[in-house]
Amino acid sequence: MGEGDLLEKEQVLVELVENFLQACEPTAVESEPSLHIEKLKQQLGTNLDIDISMNQIALKLQANLYTLLRQFKAATGLTPHAYRLNCRIELAKKLLQKGVDLSQVALECGFFDQSHFHRHFKAITTVTPKEYQVNFIQ
Repeated sequence: MGEGDLLEKEQVLVELVENFLQACEPTAVESEPSLHIEKLKQQLGTNLDIDISMNQIALKLQANLYTLLRQFKAATGLTPHAYRLNCRIELAKKLLQKGVDLSQVALECGFFDQSHFHRHFKAITTVTPKEYQVNFIQ
């Protein structure tokens, strides 16, 4: 056996091991979870005035609920509930900027009542909805 044959076999072995390691990396199977996350974000960001169930969304996506929750938190840094709450507050800001009545904003954004809306809005923005509306319009 010549030295060239040994080097060739060694190179083939190294390439085989590299291919094997690349196939085992998590990034190789990441496309499906990221697709689920994008679909979940879309579902959570629409129809904010309607209550939705994570179980129903998981069934639609044909994904395990708990796996989906973990993947969403890892990808966004937020729980689905916190993400949806942020979407509601962003919609509320837009409506307040247009001068929509506070109670109407609360209902359109999916809050139970104006008090519920006020509490969450102030917690996220550090100002009340009325203060936000007055300061924005001026």
